[in-house]
Amino acid sequence: VGPRAAAGAVVEPFDEYRAALGVVASAMKVKQTKVVDSMLEVTYMLVSKGFVRGCVTTLDGIDKAPGANPLATLLEATASAHEYGDENIEKKILKVLVAMVVAETTQVNGEALLLIVKTCYHMYLGSRSQATHLFSKVALVQTIIAVMRRMEAPGELLECLTVADVVGAAKAPQSKGPDPEKVVQEIMNLVFEDIAHNKLLQSEAEPLNGIIAKGEDKATSSVEVEVDADASGAATSSRSIGTFAMEGEKVTNAVLTIRKDAFLVFRALCKLSMKTSEDSASDQLAVRGKVLSLELIKVLLQKSSTVFQSHERFIEAVKQYLCLSLLKNCSSIISPTFQLSASIFQILTERFRSSLKSQFSVFFPMIFLKPLESPNFQSGKGLISSYDLYSQWVVLFRCLYAMCCDKQILSDIFVNYDCDLDESNMYERLVTGLVRVIQGGLPMDGSGFTSTMEFNLNFFALQCLVGIVKSLASDEASSDSPGSSQNDESVNDANDADGVNIDEEDVDGNQQMDELEQKKAYKVNYQKALTQFKKKPKKGIKLLQKLDMCGESAAEVAKFLMQTQGLDKNGIGEYLGEADQFNLDVMYSYVEMLDFTGMKFDEGLRHFLSGFRLPGEAQKIDRFMLKYAERYCLCNPKNAFANTDAAYVFAYSVIMLQTDAHNPQVKFKMTEEEFKKNNRGINDEKDLPEEFLTEIYQNVVNNEFKLKDDPTENM
Repeated sequence: VGPRAAAGAVVEPFDEYRAALGVVASAMKVKQTKVVDSMLEVTYMLVSKGFVRGCVTTLDGIDKAPGANPLATLLEATASAHEYGDENIEKKILKVLVAMVVAETTQVNGEALLLIVKTCYHMYLGSRSQATHLFSKVALVQTIIAVMRRMEAPGELLECLTVADVVGAAKAPQSKGPDPEKVVQEIMNLVFEDIAHNKLLQSEAEPLNGIIAKGEDKATSSVEVEVDADASGAATSSRSIGTFAMEGEKVTNAVLTIRKDAFLVFRALCKLSMKTSEDSASDQLAVRGKVLSLELIKVLLQKSSTVFQSHERFIEAVKQYLCLSLLKNCSSIISPTFQLSASIFQILTERFRSSLKSQFSVFFPMIFLKPLESPNFQSGKGLISSYDLYSQWVVLFRCLYAMCCDKQILSDIFVNYDCDLDESNMYERLVTGLVRVIQGGLPMDGSGFTSTMEFNLNFFALQCLVGIVKSLASDEASSDSPGSSQNDESVNDANDADGVNIDEEDVDGNQQMDELEQKKAYKVNYQKALTQFKKKPKKGIKLLQKLDMCGESAAEVAKFLMQTQGLDKNGIGEYLGEADQFNLDVMYSYVEMLDFTGMKFDEGLRHFLSGFRLPGEAQKIDRFMLKYAERYCLCNPKNAFANTDAAYVFAYSVIMLQTDAHNPQVKFKMTEEEFKKNNRGINDEKDLPEEFLTEIYQNVVNNEFKLKDDPTENM
């Protein structure tokens, strides 16, 4: 009952075909290892020889209608057989799963694909066999490669994975018995050979079957049509696959389904890398699961290409899932976790940095700059061995060296961060940190490092610095090469003939360099002015005005104070609170730029005070509250106050309550009754509504006023 039945053979009806497969699946659930072993071998033959073909996406309804989807039935039975814990059975399960993934006659998508990933992942963590550990990891890597190859390079031949590449340098000690690496490689080679042989026989037998075995064609087509219909229904349910199409792109549902597979696998791996806990470094199972997940994410990113790196859906997945995973793992005290996080971030920098500017500004300092700049050698000192600590630094410098040798990465860092007013000077901090290490800036006392280790770290930092110099000099070296000189001469000769001797590319390049120098100089002066503003706000504003970075009028200064990032909050409060007429005009303009319409009284006050730190002087607070009361009543004509004077007095009272409730030095806190008593008769010799006072009291006591950019500090 297959696509290559001999001429004249009797073809069983489709119902009997499904019933036979149901028997195989049921037999795998019998608690007899010999029976399960035999049925797994039968399943492998059915898949690798092309007797079972089609597509499976969802596993819903298998229990209610067994055999409705033959491939789904066999997959579910195969995956459940790993619970027996027998090494030979585990190998055959993985063998079947790999065959289902790589065979061209079967297509496993969606939920079914995730079942394969989940099964291999659990077998890697749960099995006691060294060979099963290796085989399950190889199966996962092969699955990821297959998914990414079908998405990025459809139609390209899928090659068998080399097990030695998966093992790498971290090869486990050899135990007695066959070499696991050799055993797994032989099984993988066998799977690919069987599938290739089946493909060859199928191509040779198709003309004969098409003429003689008419009934078989009908049976085969019914299997394929029914299975594809199930897959199509699952693919279009839940989340539409249409979101995986690029703008203006016309692709088939099959292509979109493959893209969704890549998304689902990537998301699952990111969640697995965050799921395990590191509360105890001795939890080896949790650590192994986290490390495996990060290794698979690294493989997926390495195999990614145009679709994954440019599609908005995948970019958002990187931001939403992978960046969160890196945030939890990049500061890990477990050496492999940190090393993989650094390596993954290096790949993101090389391939995704154009889409991850804000994320880069977080992770690059966290992973690379913080260790170089920190006065303490390692925050986790004493929790990990000196060898693991040294290994982390080696990986850090290896990743840094790769970035330092890439002039495009260095240029992008300088242009996007060092020349941007709102960003930190990443490039400058990198060079300064490396110089600090070379000069012995890292305290080695207590680290447990040998003299050789200390020398190596200094040498690695020097290598990175040399890489930066070489990458910067590469453009000049290329322009000074003999070939480029000849080209320049020929261009100049041609231009001389027309009376022009200008290289337009050189002019454009020089203009760009001049613009960057101007931007950098502007930022340097800007940062000096901000430093001056922090020390003495008035002088800082005058310096900013002198450099044409801030306007001269009160409204322009107010707008600058409200919208400019990086200004010291204390400085803003001090400047706005001064009694000079110009400062008062600035403060009035600042308040008038705020809209309190529809806000409750305490909400408006929070919004007002979120942009600066309120000064401690009573006179300055008085001026702020008076202007706020006027503005609030103007924005909200229908309010609880008889006039602006009542609103002003109550605003001052709310500030006193805020200080009383959230200042740890105040031992005896103001009660609600005391707050109400303090505000009696302030509303044009009348009391404010009881419910209004109660609401304000509860809001202020339960939720302290906080600065917009510093939510952890009290007002």
